[in-house]
Amino acid sequence: MKHYLSIAFKIFILSFTTFGLYLTIQDALNVIEVLSYFTSFVNLLTALLYVLFLLNLIFRKSPSDWLYFFKQTLIVFLTLTTIVYSFVLIPYISDHNLAYEIFSLKDIFIHYIVPLIVILDYAWFDKKGSIKYFYIGGNLFTLSVYVFYLITYINLGGRFHVNGVEKIYPYFFLDVQTLGLETFTWIASAILFVVLLLSWVIYQIDHILGVPLDLNQIKRK
Repeated sequence: MKHYLSIAFKIFILSFTTFGLYLTIQDALNVIEVLSYFTSFVNLLTALLYVLFLLNLIFRKSPSDWLYFFKQTLIVFLTLTTIVYSFVLIPYISDHNLAYEIFSLKDIFIHYIVPLIVILDYAWFDKKGSIKYFYIGGNLFTLSVYVFYLITYINLGGRFHVNGVEKIYPYFFLDVQTLGLETFTWIASAILFVVLLLSWVIYQIDHILGVPLDLNQIKRK
């Protein structure tokens, strides 16, 4: 029964993620530009990975390390988007009176609902104690993939538009030309620290939750 509930819940997550992405691009003049924002990038990655998670469940293959790695990666970066949106972007948008609808249906889906249901998927259906320590460093690789994509997008002429103004960078805190190298370096270091901290916290929680299972297995032996 749990197997089929897991499949049903993952279909639910895939549907919600796809709907959130649809809301994101439905009125976009440039779909590639919209999908080049980090939140869109992570939600697109979530949709693609949940297709793979579903196929793995449907064909009843044993969970492998890559499954656990990518699940915790999604939790880390979806949580990061929630934190940045709530405590960085919303205050910035309010302070600068930008013509952007805060807490729109789109933002509620991609910044809050999707992160929450992915965490619930892990809590209800994943085997605890399976996240490995080196996944913490592996998350930096995932982040570097986005950075490499963003640099490529910009160098190929891709731009972002806020309030009708063309900008090189998707977020104000990545604008090295305006901020200056020193400030940008501090911000980049802070982002790396938060990613590593979230990764470590998730690793610790997973292993704490996995302890009772390990003890039960020892007792059976």
